[in-house]
Amino acid sequence: EVQKPRSAHYISDYKTHVFTSVVKRGNSTVLHLSSHVEMYNSSSLPFRIAVLGDDKVHDLGIVKIAPKSTSVNGSGGKSLLKESEELMTHSKFGLPAPLLTSFMIDTSETLCLQISPVLKETNDFALAGMFNLPPLDRLVEIATSSQGEARRVIEVSCSPSTRARNLSSLVANVCCKVTLVDGAHPFVQLFIEPRVVMTNRLPVSVLLRTPMPHTLVSSNSDSGGESLEHDDDSKY
Repeated sequence: EVQKPRSAHYISDYKTHVFTSVVKRGNSTVLHLSSHVEMYNSSSLPFRIAVLGDDKVHDLGIVKIAPKSTSVNGSGGKSLLKESEELMTHSKFGLPAPLLTSFMIDTSETLCLQISPVLKETNDFALAGMFNLPPLDRLVEIATSSQGEARRVIEVSCSPSTRARNLSSLVANVCCKVTLVDGAHPFVQLFIEPRVVMTNRLPVSVLLRTPMPHTLVSSNSDSGGESLEHDDDSKY
């Protein structure tokens, strides 16, 4: 079982599958349990995630900023301690299997997800954007495509929840990567990413002005993102 590919296990109560993988970390054996869909935050902002279904908004919580790269152990992977710290920060989590039941049973049904950036000056749902995950059959097609389509990018516009709020929209990319478990069951990894990343490779600091109000800056010495100066009358 150790170091082998993910395997699928059918849960009859929810009429869906969960996936397991077992890895070795030093003297410890770690069991990873996941559903059909996992969310990762590769941006500089925390995002609140929700699933829309049954005429309800199911709030799943906040997927936080991923920790900066850490030292590795002798085998070339992260230490068990660092991996546990990352799990506790919730920079990635799986969608609950019970919420995926209809999506898994009806192969023509899409899964509607909502992402909301958590900004310091607003509440969690001040900006919100929605996107649909393709139906199950389409996900299988994407994973088995011979044209390199197993990775898709979805552009999501997060707009003010009410027109009365004087806020600029924020646009994020959601990278969708699909693989098959046991050759039949789609496993979807969704990565929230910025639309543009600018890296300074010069030996000096650079002053950057931008009309995009939600632009963030970070460096190796920063503990988190910091807003850049922007023009107030501009829209993202």
